[in-house]
This record gives sequence, C-alpha cells and structure tokens, in this order.
Amino acid sequence: KFVYSLIQADNYQRVANDTSGTKMPRSDWKKVSSSNFSIPTSLEEQQKIGSFFKQLDNTIALHQRKLDLLKEQKKGYLQKMFPKNGEKVPELRFAGFADDWEERKLGELGSVAMNRRIFKDQTSENEEVPFFKIGTFGSKPDAFISRELFEE
Repeated sequence: KFVYSLIQADNYQRVANDTSGTKMPRSDWKKVSSSNFSIPTSLEEQQKIGSFFKQLDNTIALHQRKLDLLKEQKKGYLQKMFPKNGEKVPELRFAGFADDWEERKLGELGSVAMNRRIFKDQTSENEEVPFFKIGTFGSKPDAFISRELFEE
C-alpha cells in the first residue's frame, strides 16, 4: 500500500509514468525499482501512510458509487418530471400542482446576452450583479460584477 501511494505522489509520478513499449505503454519496472525515493525508515510509518491512503481511496470509491447512483436518479427524474412529446403534463409532479404545461419558445422565458469579455480582475465575491460563467450556469454564481459594468 505504501509503495502504491508513493508512486502516486506528484514528485514521484514522473518515474512511474516513464513508459516503455510502443503498443501498450506501461511503466518500466527496472527504471522504477532502480530510482531513488525518499521514504520513512520506520516500517510502521510506511504502513500507516499506506493504510491512510488506502482508506482515502476506499472513501473516494464509495462516494463515486454514490455519485453514479445520484446521476442515474437525476436522469430518471428528468425523464419523469418533464412531459413527453405531445403530452401536457409530466408523469411525476410535486404535490399541489395539476395544471397543464404550455408550449412556449425558450426566448420568452428570459433573455441571455453574450457580452464583451469579462476578465477575472473585473469580478469579485461581493458585487451587485451575479456573473455566470459556463461552469456556473445553472447553479450559484461564484463571481459578481458591478452594476456599472453590467449596464455597460
């Protein structure tokens, strides 16, 4: 476990990623095994480090499975909470809503405007107008611009 963690460390990955072979790249174990690495002299410390990273890997794997499950659940809800083509109500609704849905052009719901480039130094964490970037569109903005810049 310790060796596996060691070769994953950024400063040692270069050795592990130095591949040989042309058809199927793989680490050259002779190069890896003859390279110098700084390691703790205590076997117990090596074991603790290896176990620590193994536990982190297990936790990451668990959360990855949860994430995959949530993505599948979202996909199912997206299919059930929007009407199918030609229908006026979705299969699944929140309590208290029963009206038919109406067909509208997306542009009628609001406007999206492309503007001149806004640079990072023109944004802040506490201005008046939320500034959505590609990565934050549809969620909470992490940047804001001044009202003056927005009006401009």
